[in-house]
Amino acid sequence: MTHQLLRKFHKPLIFILTAHLAITFLLLSSCNSDDNGIEDDSTLDIRDTDSVSIDSLITETEDSTSLSSDSLLTQFGHSLPVVKITINGEYLWSEDSGLFVVGNGTVENYLQNWEFPAYLSYYEFGEKAFIDTVGFRIKGKKSRHLPNKSIGLYWRTKYGKDVLKHPMFKNNSIEKFERLKLHNGGSHSRRLIIRTAGITRTIQGHTLLDFASTQPVIVYLNEEYWGLYVLTEMITPHYFKYKYDLEKSDINLLVSSPKHPVIDDGTADSWNDEVIPFLTENDLADSINYSEALQMIDKQLLIDYFIIETYIFNRDWPIFNMRWWNSKSQTSIYSKWRYLIFDLDTSFGSANSEELWLGDFFINTDLMDQELGDGFFVFNAFMKNIEFRIEFFSRYLYFIDTVFTEENVGLAFDNLTNEIGVDEYNRHQQKWDYETGETWLEGIESFKKFNKDRNLWIKPLILEWLSEAKTE
Repeated sequence: MTHQLLRKFHKPLIFILTAHLAITFLLLSSCNSDDNGIEDDSTLDIRDTDSVSIDSLITETEDSTSLSSDSLLTQFGHSLPVVKITINGEYLWSEDSGLFVVGNGTVENYLQNWEFPAYLSYYEFGEKAFIDTVGFRIKGKKSRHLPNKSIGLYWRTKYGKDVLKHPMFKNNSIEKFERLKLHNGGSHSRRLIIRTAGITRTIQGHTLLDFASTQPVIVYLNEEYWGLYVLTEMITPHYFKYKYDLEKSDINLLVSSPKHPVIDDGTADSWNDEVIPFLTENDLADSINYSEALQMIDKQLLIDYFIIETYIFNRDWPIFNMRWWNSKSQTSIYSKWRYLIFDLDTSFGSANSEELWLGDFFINTDLMDQELGDGFFVFNAFMKNIEFRIEFFSRYLYFIDTVFTEENVGLAFDNLTNEIGVDEYNRHQQKWDYETGETWLEGIESFKKFNKDRNLWIKPLILEWLSEAKTE
């Protein structure tokens, strides 16, 4: 069967640490992992110490919107959890090392993978849940240019504790974390913030795919209100340690193009030496070849992954934001390669409800960069097999009829919207001069409209293709 392509500071804040937070400044090498290649950078004028000790924190501010004592948490009326971060101001604003400024180097400071120690307090229901010293980094890609940058939080032994033990997320059995991110909403954070969280909460319980749990929070940075963020799991090898009892050294985590993978952690040896040659040289329409391919790739997660990404019409995908992993142990039940969900911040665009890209099988959009077609390398190979196509389109119908229903999507986004509240969003807007609360709510409604229109448009196509596959 052949389908023709249809068309290609206010006032400076004064704070004193009675025990210095200064520690050897960490500069990450160019590797993608959050943990590999850490080395000292002696070019910065930052005091070196071997450990971090914090006995007390004295703050003084005249800013009425700041948080100078714990009691003001309840007075300010936050219903969301509060993340309070205290960090040496030089680490934020100085020209040579400030993470929030352009700086005087050849590369903007905020584009660097620099890490500094910070003092973190976490509050729930107006009560202090824990206090830790953590590593503080800027995270993200394009959104690093925004004033409210995403922030990475790192628990390490050299800061005093290598793991956080606290239930941070609802409906998540994991209660140990070594890496968390304060997500600003990505490059679209000027508007909507909760797009990825709404989609992942919609699919939760319907797939075994890994994706980051989320929790909206309020952030204070050096006593200044810093706005609304989404606290998010980081899916690094540490995640697999607590989710699947796999050691970091057991994990291969790859990103980018399946034909030219980039190593985030571990190695790409088995992928490059086994998977790519096999899928390139063998036609999976043959049942024997198909059976062998199923020993390399987790079929069910492959199916769910491409259903979700294509249904939501993620415009920053494929290749971008593609991640897959396995265990190095051939005897592990996780030895097959498994895709995972990562960064859906450019999905659910209301203007894209009738556009679709299913690799070589079907395309009717010119918004997606077709040079990224290598992202469908694995999917294209499997779609040559009739058994796989039947299972793929049958599963697609399940997601249409059961997962991405008008009720489910509406409930997920309504719950998030109510959890945050318009008043809280308006505080955020006043801080950063972003879209108004009214516009924010309109944006949430546009997500629901996309899903409703998408569901009605795509279902007849999937039914048609399933029928054709069953008659081949």
